[in-house]
Amino acid sequence: MRLLSLLFCFAVLQLNGQASFTKITDANNPLAQQAPLSAYIGVSWVDYNGDGLDDCFINSNNLYRNDGGGAFTKITFSALNPGDGNGNSWGDYDGDGDLDVMIAATPARLYRNDGDDTFTLTPLTSEVIDTFNFWSTAWGDYNGDGWIDLGLFHPAGFLPFSNPISRPSLLFVNNQDGSFTRIDSPLDDELAAHTVGTWTDYDLDGDLDLFIGSGEVAFLSRDHIFINQLAESGTAQLLRLEEGPLATDLRDGQNWNFIDYDLDGDLDAYITNYFNSKTNDLYRNENGAYVKQTTASAGPIVGQMGLGLNNVWGDFDNDGYQDCFVVFDGGQRDRYYHNNGDGTFTEVNQVFSIPASSRGAAAADYDDDGYLDLMIAGTTASAVGLYHNDGGDNHWFQLRLHGDAPNTAAIGAKVWVKAEAGGQLRWMYRELNSQNTFNGHNSYRLHFGLGQSSHIDSIRVVWPDGTVQEAANIAIDQSCIWNQDGTSDCGPALSVKSQSGTPQLHFSLSPNPATVTAFINFRQAGAAEVYWQVYGQLGQPLEKLRGSYSGLKEGQIALPIKGLPAGLYRVVVWSKYGTQRENLVIGR
Repeated sequence: MRLLSLLFCFAVLQLNGQASFTKITDANNPLAQQAPLSAYIGVSWVDYNGDGLDDCFINSNNLYRNDGGGAFTKITFSALNPGDGNGNSWGDYDGDGDLDVMIAATPARLYRNDGDDTFTLTPLTSEVIDTFNFWSTAWGDYNGDGWIDLGLFHPAGFLPFSNPISRPSLLFVNNQDGSFTRIDSPLDDELAAHTVGTWTDYDLDGDLDLFIGSGEVAFLSRDHIFINQLAESGTAQLLRLEEGPLATDLRDGQNWNFIDYDLDGDLDAYITNYFNSKTNDLYRNENGAYVKQTTASAGPIVGQMGLGLNNVWGDFDNDGYQDCFVVFDGGQRDRYYHNNGDGTFTEVNQVFSIPASSRGAAAADYDDDGYLDLMIAGTTASAVGLYHNDGGDNHWFQLRLHGDAPNTAAIGAKVWVKAEAGGQLRWMYRELNSQNTFNGHNSYRLHFGLGQSSHIDSIRVVWPDGTVQEAANIAIDQSCIWNQDGTSDCGPALSVKSQSGTPQLHFSLSPNPATVTAFINFRQAGAAEVYWQVYGQLGQPLEKLRGSYSGLKEGQIALPIKGLPAGLYRVVVWSKYGTQRENLVIGR
């Protein structure tokens, strides 16, 4: 399998010695050669084929399959139609185990995943909506019945498509049979410039609330925030939030994100603003009160005026604190804000911080090295780019959730990881969200930076149906799968170390990526029986790929992988000297 050649096209700046970004310029990598696109297109990272690798989708028909080892193939026969389109959102609406896609466009288009790199255009409802123009879309189980529902959001008054008739945004409930019903909601009661709609449990009461940016463009207005009453009354009902700064501050709002950027246990908020004479807004949650931050309290993350579109949150340097990448339109420079861990942010110039017309952007660890990378789309060649995170020496943890049918993607799930950050044990929070960037979303594999932590103290998973599962003493530097039945391939923290603190059992895989045979090359402190297990792409132990090796201090074990589908697998090796795990990429 061909590996990417990473070439610098601009100078690279180290982030506190931890991470740097390199623009990929490999002429043989189709994702790196993505052409500029018009409209306000979104980018999403999504494992659409279930092989454990994050693929990339760029509105409205640019689908790139991740083949492992940093290589991508553009899927040209998917049946995803070209044409106008801005937002997209992925979810398993029919409960068959793979991810389907809704594209906000004229008309809106729902595509069912057929499981073979192809998709089928499927009627959303019997109601005729093909003259409707939509800006963004998002999946979420709004009524708590286990099936994901759908919001389609229309920017009345400014949509730059043909036939821009002003209409309300729409809410559709999943009928549990592959069809949807449009229902009455507060969205029907207003004609407003709705931009990016996001389902998120901002108050952590167990139901999904709805935040929609107020993209009026010509004037400032309130964002459209609706609080779900399902947890309070037992009935899903959206009531508009009328009080507090989140609801009453005026802006040209774009996409909302709720993150615990200061690791104090509650959710803070960030919203980009497209009005040229206003800054983006960061709200710190102080005992339930949202306090708008200033440059004096938070730094330049709230100090830049301009056409703010996209905000992408992730712990890009793996120090335990989430950083923020902000896209500005109109040829303004994109910004990268490093989280200092004390409530403030520092702007760091990066290779993608050049004057350009960027639009969509999203984060994922596409090459499985433990560090989040970025894909940026835009209207000019200089604005478009696949940026590899070159990493550092901080530790990390990544978790892919597999929910029970029908919501197999576990949209709306929440995960807390407890590990050392800033010199003390802290809880780090992530929500699995289907629209958390501008018109797209980050990878559904949840990523946590762990700094110099030696292990994960605790993990807490809250599934969309409220089921809570916990585990303790989990190993760092691993990507693992957690199923809703409670099983997972997350390896435990090593308990046997030498006096120097290094593991007494070590192994490597070669070749990796592999095609026919891979070898486990192990070395341990003394002679002992060695056991091994290979886990499949869904986290299941593969019965024919498990065994033991007679007690030696070191040796080589052949894994008969011929016939296994291409994708990402997990190999775990253990003996009395400890446990080690490693990812294995199988390519064809």
